[in-house]
Amino acid sequence: MTIQITIIGLGQIGASAGLALSDYEDDILRVGHDKDPLVARKAKQEGMIDKMTLTLSNAVQDADAVLLAIPAHEIRPTLEHIAQDLKEDAIVIDTAPMKRVVEKWADELLPPKRYYVGLAPVINSDYLQEFGFGIEAARKDLFDEMLMALITGPKASTQAVNFATSFIKLLGAKTLFVGAAEMDGLMTTTHVMPHLVAAALVSAAVTKPGWRDAQKFAGRAFAQVSEPIGLSGSPEALASMTIHNGDNAERIIDDVIYALQNMQQAIREKDEEALDEYLQEAYKSRRRWWVDREDGEWSDTKASGEVSKPERGSLFKRLLGFDDSRRKRANDD
Repeated sequence: MTIQITIIGLGQIGASAGLALSDYEDDILRVGHDKDPLVARKAKQEGMIDKMTLTLSNAVQDADAVLLAIPAHEIRPTLEHIAQDLKEDAIVIDTAPMKRVVEKWADELLPPKRYYVGLAPVINSDYLQEFGFGIEAARKDLFDEMLMALITGPKASTQAVNFATSFIKLLGAKTLFVGAAEMDGLMTTTHVMPHLVAAALVSAAVTKPGWRDAQKFAGRAFAQVSEPIGLSGSPEALASMTIHNGDNAERIIDDVIYALQNMQQAIREKDEEALDEYLQEAYKSRRRWWVDREDGEWSDTKASGEVSKPERGSLFKRLLGFDDSRRKRANDD
């Protein structure tokens, strides 16, 4: 027997998950759905999934686990759509950068004995500077040796947590248990805020009369800083994750304003030494982060140890307790 894992959303994260699971084709059936049928067809042709479906209901009705790798603003409508089609003991996993509200939606919408856990994947540093998004940016090793946060709500079953930790291993990543509130704060700082800062810069620039000429001279710096909003692909998703992380977003916007005001004060006072010191510290801090991020070894983080992917043939005992005895009990019921 095989485990069916349905992937809804075949962009970079969903398609990469499908590729990572391709080594287990004898044990896992990868079913894929995307709102763009052409994307789903491409995923099937390139071996990212085993089977594509055109409707959400067909995609999830036989699924043991459902991975929601979709924009933030699509999560609640998708949960509403699939809730009644999920079989008993099915597990719903999401990858959105907002966890408290998704946990709340899952608690509200999922029927009894259907369980939710959240993931927050970290992308392989080899691909951090790649331009591109969507299925074209999918990579089989996108999560290899990286951290992957696991967020488990109070109603998550033991089998759901066990499945999620094994699933993370299958993707090649290391599990890090994080609370939903803490994760929201972390993701607002590192994921949401760069997009908002990019949007603010673009808005400040293009709404000024001088932009007609300035745009002709905008170069690499402007392109790189504005890239997050340019490649986000979904302003609706950004708005959704910002509003649902509003407490964190407000706080961090205040922090960014304060930092800008410090530089503004040095500029106003023509204090080149103070400004240079500020910029030097930012440069060094960014450099330290980049070196650590490339290395991927965080001495202050208690994640699971070395990644050892489950061997083929042993998956049913490792994943979700799908052993023969459990299946026999389910059939007897």
